[in-house]
Amino acid sequence: CDWSSDVCSSDLHAIYVYEGSDLSLDHVIVQDNTCDAAAATAAGAGIYAEAPGGDIHITTSTFEDNEVVDGSGGAIYSEDPAFLYVESSTFTTNRVRDGADLAVAGDNRGGAVAVVFVGASGPVPVTLVDSSFDANYVEADAATSGATGVGDGGAVFAQNADVLVS
Repeated sequence: CDWSSDVCSSDLHAIYVYEGSDLSLDHVIVQDNTCDAAAATAAGAGIYAEAPGGDIHITTSTFEDNEVVDGSGGAIYSEDPAFLYVESSTFTTNRVRDGADLAVAGDNRGGAVAVVFVGASGPVPVTLVDSSFDANYVEADAATSGATGVGDGGAVFAQNADVLVS
């Protein structure tokens, strides 16, 4: 299966996982998707999982050239997932870039993956196994930092998460 060249508008992401739903991907290509803060929730151009999240299980999949402007998680953004498990997958040239001309204030995080846990039940387990991250990046938000540059988590940003990489 191949999801490509989608543009977020009115919160329509390439793959949108609604509150509490589970997602399993196997041998899927997610590429060339874009989300812009001017048009939608700027997070997860490839996959956006809304809180409270369910289980996300990804194997042998490819995330390439996905872009978020003024937001988080170029390929994947997950808020309060039960768990996130990624195995034998590749993340290449996904990015979160600054749209400084839009003057949208906020944090730019997680060039490929951003996992944010804001719930009360403790940190979320995130497992990344035999996966590759190449040329993913984040630009700092000029509206809050005063200059463009490197942001938080070029490949992965995790907030309140227990991350295992092997």
